[in-house]
Amino acid sequence: MAKKDNQLIKRIEFEDNLKRQETEPPSTIRFEHLLTTSNNEIQYIVSKLESEKVKLRREIKEKEKLIRQKVWAHIFNNHQDITNLKGGDVFISKALGQEFVNKETVNEWATQGFAGQEVSEWIGVGLTAKDAGFCAWLRSNNKQITVKDLVNYDIDQLRREYCHNLSKEVEVFTSYISSLDWTDIHPDFAKRPWTDKTYQQLWSEQGFSPKQVQQYLARGFDINDFMFIAWLKNSQQLDIEQLEEEGISQLKEEYQQIWIDLNADFAKALKDWGEGLTHQQRWEKSGISHKEARQWMEIGFKLDNLMCIIGWKKNGFTFEETKEWIEAGLALCDDKWATIARITGRTSEEFFDNYWDLVSDEGKRKAQAWLDWFCPEEKKHLIKKLNIDRGSVWESPYPLNGSLNFSDFVNLEKLECRSNRITNLSFSNCPKLKELYCEWNKSLHLDVSQLPELTTLHCYDNGLTNDNLILFNQGEKIINLHADENRFTDTTPFRGLVNCRRLGLRGNYFLNNTESLSSLKYLKKLKYLEIRDNPSLVGSLTFLQDCKELTELLIGDTNINSGLEYFPENLEKIYCNPNQFAVSEKYKVGGSDLVFDYQSWRKDNSQLIEEVKNSNKYVEIQISPK
Repeated sequence: MAKKDNQLIKRIEFEDNLKRQETEPPSTIRFEHLLTTSNNEIQYIVSKLESEKVKLRREIKEKEKLIRQKVWAHIFNNHQDITNLKGGDVFISKALGQEFVNKETVNEWATQGFAGQEVSEWIGVGLTAKDAGFCAWLRSNNKQITVKDLVNYDIDQLRREYCHNLSKEVEVFTSYISSLDWTDIHPDFAKRPWTDKTYQQLWSEQGFSPKQVQQYLARGFDINDFMFIAWLKNSQQLDIEQLEEEGISQLKEEYQQIWIDLNADFAKALKDWGEGLTHQQRWEKSGISHKEARQWMEIGFKLDNLMCIIGWKKNGFTFEETKEWIEAGLALCDDKWATIARITGRTSEEFFDNYWDLVSDEGKRKAQAWLDWFCPEEKKHLIKKLNIDRGSVWESPYPLNGSLNFSDFVNLEKLECRSNRITNLSFSNCPKLKELYCEWNKSLHLDVSQLPELTTLHCYDNGLTNDNLILFNQGEKIINLHADENRFTDTTPFRGLVNCRRLGLRGNYFLNNTESLSSLKYLKKLKYLEIRDNPSLVGSLTFLQDCKELTELLIGDTNINSGLEYFPENLEKIYCNPNQFAVSEKYKVGGSDLVFDYQSWRKDNSQLIEEVKNSNKYVEIQISPK
């Protein structure tokens, strides 16, 4: 017992001694005191000293940081004056580094919008004096990466992205400068004759410079003759100097014949669509030569598959690469899936080996299996935009079938999955998804309740009802929603779209009176509303008076024929049937019998509208000129 008391007394004395020493710097603990101190007590002291050391280092670091930032700010603001002083460049070199002695380096950072203090912060995390442009790109609207965020990123990977971004910008600038030379020759070189390629691009792809093109046009050739001239040069080995005037017509007939020999229908014109062009002209203006056309057709592409070929080429696939994927099992229009495979590292050989695991016994594509193979779990983070549209029926007879769950696509921002046979579409851990296009899936249950950033939703022709569309927070963030050709009986599912600007509800199953639309009164930011092709709707739209920002209203093929005096004053155009209202010629827009100018009508009926406002009583009126 006495032994325990002695130990307690010694412990109290030790604590008192430490308390006295806490008022002194920790380093003043005397060594001779430590000679009589037990190991446990030594450990206690060491712990306190180490904590104090960490705290002091942190304080020193913060103070040094503040001083360094002030020095950077001072030097950046007074760089010229300091360098003019004797020894000023030495001072800058020691304070900031040799690179910042150069005024151009300082100006580059200043031009990119950095103050001296900000430069100090970026340099402090390991970036260099030459990184002004890189740092500006990091904190731009596209990336929004701060100095503090940088620790969470792979800087080498970010540099690669920046390099790629720069290369695209240089390409745009180079193309613009080149376009100025081309339009000097002919203004139409900036036009796009068929697809998204301009005449300049079509001629350039065949290896012609502006000077050469100018020579050919001076000889009487047409701006559309780029493929013919390329054939003369490459296949016939005929330059412009070797061409004789009387022989050009015969050569042109010979050129036309090789297309006809490939397929006689190349000479046929498309009357209903294609702007009256022949198949040959469409292929040429899509940048496809006769030689390329023969290669594509040898692996199964036909005249009507032109858009599929354009897709493969646009996504960077050569003819040989396309052939490998088609032989492995993809369809002619499946360039989208091959593009996804390129991002996630899948190969055509692997696809061939796994093909029968991805389809049912009947050969139908199993939606979830197909998605999971092309986008394996460890690669999902690479996908920002995902396009798995089937395309038109005549291009692809192979839709995805069944349910799809998009889980852990953490960087996905845009998803397109139109024209499939998806029956259920749900999401989890897709925090960045903003745009969803899932039209024409016929019978769909759509749950987007876990998409907090969704702003655009196109889901028409999916058999959706009031019960199988589930929005996040009632759709509060949605700006653009098109839910046409579904089976909604009223607008209750949309009453939470308080920030919606465009709403399409064409061709639904709304009940017989316009009360089924009354929830739209909560959509006060609406600018565009389409409710046409709902013949059961009868009555007026008096509740639209609360939608004060509405400018376009589409109500054709309904029986809504009154309530015009309640329409918001900013409404500009009403699209309706000719006899839906008594619309006179005076109010027609652009000669159309389906549109009338509501503002002109309001101007002519201003007194009546004012009377209705004052009486707050509905008065049925007809649209007719004064």
